[in-house]
Amino acid sequence: MKFFIILVTLVALTAAKYELKSREEWFNIQDYCDERFKVSPEFREKHKDDKYVPKEIFRTILCYLRGLELWNDSEGFSIDKLMVGLESVKDNIKNYNAVILRQSLAQCTSDKNTEGIAPFDWAYRCFKCFTDNRYIMEAFKVATFYKEDKKDADE
Repeated sequence: MKFFIILVTLVALTAAKYELKSREEWFNIQDYCDERFKVSPEFREKHKDDKYVPKEIFRTILCYLRGLELWNDSEGFSIDKLMVGLESVKDNIKNYNAVILRQSLAQCTSDKNTEGIAPFDWAYRCFKCFTDNRYIMEAFKVATFYKEDKKDADE
């Protein structure tokens, strides 16, 4: 009986629907990561047109992704959670197609780090793949990975 209760609890927890963080939570994550992984404005400016973000900047991005629960070091990117955030772009991207977007994300995250490289390098490799896919990057640029406050949505 105890096993059954534990199993039901586990299923309920894993099946729980992912919800975007609040705007306030996002700003707290952003402040924490920006403080923890300081990158000078000059460095950001110097590299703003690089095809791939430098690893010094990606450390901050990965911190955001971890805080938003879109990445974890043992499972990698959560396509389901990314798609929840990317749902916000469907009205802002011409020819939006969730199936194509999901497939594109899956192609970039399919390896599951079978060679056992460091989580940072694994995440960076996936992110570079995202960068190489114009459709993904177009979506990321307009996506909102936090819940809009009710008052913001009404304005």
